[in-house]
Amino acid sequence: MPPPWLLLILALSAPPAGGFVLHLETDCFLSADGRLLQPRWTLFFNKMPFTCFDFQRKAFVPCGLGASVPWNYSGEPVAQWLMETSQELPQEDAQRCPLQGQALWGQTGDRRTAPKVLISPVAPQNTPYPIMLACMAWGFYPGDVNMTWLWNGEPVKDRLDPPAGHQ
Repeated sequence: MPPPWLLLILALSAPPAGGFVLHLETDCFLSADGRLLQPRWTLFFNKMPFTCFDFQRKAFVPCGLGASVPWNYSGEPVAQWLMETSQELPQEDAQRCPLQGQALWGQTGDRRTAPKVLISPVAPQNTPYPIMLACMAWGFYPGDVNMTWLWNGEPVKDRLDPPAGHQ
């Protein structure tokens, strides 16, 4: 019986067949302003990462399933085979990432969605106050939002009593 790594190498070069799935995924991780942070190039076997390109080492390495026992015996030869046959592919993808990211960023990166806000009364339990207010915000983008309670235009600090002269 041939070693498992040889079967995987043969599977990589064979026409599609049933029983297993190999797919290649390339990703471009972008910063909030659209700059390329990190490209990712991963070969998956049955939806499990198997071989990844390490951009710092500029080499294919076993990862996920390919780095775990007993698959690591196959992961190393597959990484070596990819180095010999496809070393430029991840580098080319990394060069395309900023160009693709800039086009996409122009359409979606500057998107802003104001929060939807609901202020509702809450019947307080075990307090001398007859009513309290709750504020809920949702549906906003980006994910950070600052909320401030105002009383007649002035920020409310950590107090429950209204300013003097107001009820």
